[in-house]
Amino acid sequence: MLAEDMREHAPGVSKAMSISGAVALQGAPRDDSLRTRPGYWRRSVREVARFAAWIVVDTREGSPFVDAEIIWLMQGEYLRKVLFVIGDDGEQDALDNLRAAGIDPIARGARVVTLTAMDAEIFALRDAYAN
Repeated sequence: MLAEDMREHAPGVSKAMSISGAVALQGAPRDDSLRTRPGYWRRSVREVARFAAWIVVDTREGSPFVDAEIIWLMQGEYLRKVLFVIGDDGEQDALDNLRAAGIDPIARGARVVTLTAMDAEIFALRDAYAN
């Protein structure tokens, strides 16, 4: 799922990236969706994160769910796989909310990219991963 596809989804929705594409963890039902029953989303996120080559988190809008995902990603070995997407205008409500609470994924080395630059970054990650 590249920037063009991400624009179709609501901000604040995380994507788990694989070599062949992305899997939407939330959003409208799709063939590539891992939507789960209520109460199982955390388990689904964790299983996908474990096997994904990288994880793209849309941080343009914050929510308790996005905050919880980011905090969980920071607690494990997953932060090295994460690419935080911010708006082209710098909008990053989810990251701002966490910083206000004293949590800063960027200070821990997380990668950040604008929505416009996301495609190029994903292709660079794919190429690096393939080598």
